[in-house]
Amino acid sequence: MEAYKEIKKYILEHFVPIHGGLFVEALRLILSTGYFEFYDKLYIQTNGIPIGDPAVPSIATLYVAYYESTKLYPLLKSNLILYKRYLDDALVILKDNGRFLEKKMLAILNSISGLK
Repeated sequence: MEAYKEIKKYILEHFVPIHGGLFVEALRLILSTGYFEFYDKLYIQTNGIPIGDPAVPSIATLYVAYYESTKLYPLLKSNLILYKRYLDDALVILKDNGRFLEKKMLAILNSISGLK
């Protein structure tokens, strides 16, 4: 449910509160009631959300957006030439600084729970 907490914070800070609150409640429901079928048996997802769930791309995009705005952008903004992301793929071009920022950025990305 770490994703829920961080996406909730991001939604409520960046979107209209009424719509954000409704979205956050729907998100909580999706993240807490994930089921999947395997060999004709139903299982509850206890960590993350099932692959193939139609909500996964949107939830993943919001989860990464939270980290971009709170962790990556503040670190990179003074050296950033280009940052483009599509779902979970990113292209980052930085001013040369001896790879310090690259190492810091990778450390931040590797610290995100559930991100591989």
